[in-house]
Amino acid sequence: MQEYGKDVLGSVFSKARKMNYLRAAGMVETCVALAGNLVLVGTQSGALHCFERDTDQLVTVYTESGKDYKNNPITCIDVHPKRQEFVVLGFLGGQVTLVNIETKKNIKQIEKIHKGASVVAVKFCDWVREHPKWEAALKSGEEINLTVYENAFMFVSVGTDGKVVVNDVAKVGPMLYADDTTLIEAKNWTKPKLQVVASKFYSDEHPQGRENDYNSTLIALASSNELFIYQIV
Repeated sequence: MQEYGKDVLGSVFSKARKMNYLRAAGMVETCVALAGNLVLVGTQSGALHCFERDTDQLVTVYTESGKDYKNNPITCIDVHPKRQEFVVLGFLGGQVTLVNIETKKNIKQIEKIHKGASVVAVKFCDWVREHPKWEAALKSGEEINLTVYENAFMFVSVGTDGKVVVNDVAKVGPMLYADDTTLIEAKNWTKPKLQVVASKFYSDEHPQGRENDYNSTLIALASSNELFIYQIV
């Protein structure tokens, strides 16, 4: 491992600073993420606080509706790599939600997948399914643009139950299509439980496979002592 001198480290960390934002009474931070010029802070109460990075000013607070989300801590956050207004949240109670933080609207609540467990990691990945609008277009012979995928999302969630799930959400007009595929089931997994997930986006468009002949996406999953690479097709 390369050892860096103090002069190099000093230049790397010279721009570091402590945020001085106004904390609400009783606020306990549980996780943090960056989205453009915002700092997103998940809290023990289940609220997501969004602060402006340069001024430390509170921009908005997002809270999920429903009694199951009251005092239900946010355990993990991921921000969409291409469209940073979209955020996926994981909760101590096992719920996963897809949120637009600009409009403060919930796109989808997923509540039954990790029921009775906590969500330890969430991560957006490339959409590789057929968008529902494609089927209709193919039948009619209509030429369709990839922009239909602007409201199509895929993300992985990992729970303390040992489950790893690929979640699909696609919006077509007023209709919302949602599906999930269990990638790893705890009862069929003899290795240590997975806790960390990472993924790579191949392109700006959804699905990433249309223009580049890719028809799958890769995610990396890690336990306490092993790393696994999965291909989602």
